[in-house]
Order: sequence, then structure tokens, then C-alpha cells
Amino acid sequence: MSFIKTAIVSLLTLFFMASFLNCSSIKDTKIQDNKLAMQDFQENTSFTLDQSFYKYWVAGVKGGGSGIHLQIVVTSNPNNVVFDSVYFRGMQSALEPVKTGYVANFNTKANQKEVIILSNEKNAEYGNQLPNNAAFPFQLKDNECVISYIEDAVTKYFKIENLAEKPRDQYPSAPPKH
Repeated sequence: MSFIKTAIVSLLTLFFMASFLNCSSIKDTKIQDNKLAMQDFQENTSFTLDQSFYKYWVAGVKGGGSGIHLQIVVTSNPNNVVFDSVYFRGMQSALEPVKTGYVANFNTKANQKEVIILSNEKNAEYGNQLPNNAAFPFQLKDNECVISYIEDAVTKYFKIENLAEKPRDQYPSAPPKH
């Protein structure tokens, strides 16, 4: 009788372990499929872009910040596609509408004021930023970006090559961000 109990317990344990391993492989497969799907760039789009560009900016005061402004110049958008976000140099940012198209702002690490709270009180470290360890979904050159947009309720991706670099903006009197 004890042999049967041991066999049943062993089989149930093996079954549950196999179930958990299968869940992990399904999750990995979905992540890989998503990355592959995101690499399917649109060749032809219903909108027209002009020469898009990026430029660095830096505040003139210590801790005032620095970053990159990326401008997507849209000359026509007859289907009223919704421009969502842009991927550039390992970063992602939302696209915000401006008069000539869309702009994205990326903060860089240079000239940032870092405030990290270390404490033995459990709620004191609440405002600390977690490091961003998310995998970047695209392999891009420094002068390339990918825009994400929604057309007919489907998210699509378009790769912009040969972004122009404009001269750096200097903001000598910008106060530090708090």
C-alpha cells in the first residue's frame, strides 16, 4: 500500500513541476513572438514625413538636466493615424503633438541631479527610481528611430533612417528640476 501512495505522490509532484515549466516556456515564447512581430516594419505608410531630426540640450546649471529632443516632421496624415511613441538609442518616449508634427523628449544621465534616499525606515526610500532593465526591442543605429503608431485599431511600426543631428541647445539660465 505504501508503494502505491509513494508512486501517486511522485506522479503528482512530477505533473505539477512539468506544468510550471510549461508556463515558463509559453511566457518566453510570447516575449520572443512579440519581439519578432515588432521587427515587422511598415514599408509603405499612409502618412508622409519630412526630414526628421534630433538635437541635444543641456541646462547651464549643475543638476539642471540634459537630454535629447527628437522631432518627427509630418507633412501629411490623410488617414489621421495616431502617433504613439518613439524608440531611439535604447530609450522610449511618448510622442507629443506640436505645430510641425511630433516631438519626443529623452532625458540623458549627464547633468542630472540624483537624489537617492537610503534609510532603515521602511517608507523612506519610497521615491527612489528603480533601474530600467527592460530589453530594448529594436537594434538601431545611432541615427535611426522607430515610431509606433495606430492605424485602423492596429499598432504598426515604421523605421526612420538617417535622422539629422541639429546643433545643441544651451539653456544657460535653466533652474534645476526638483
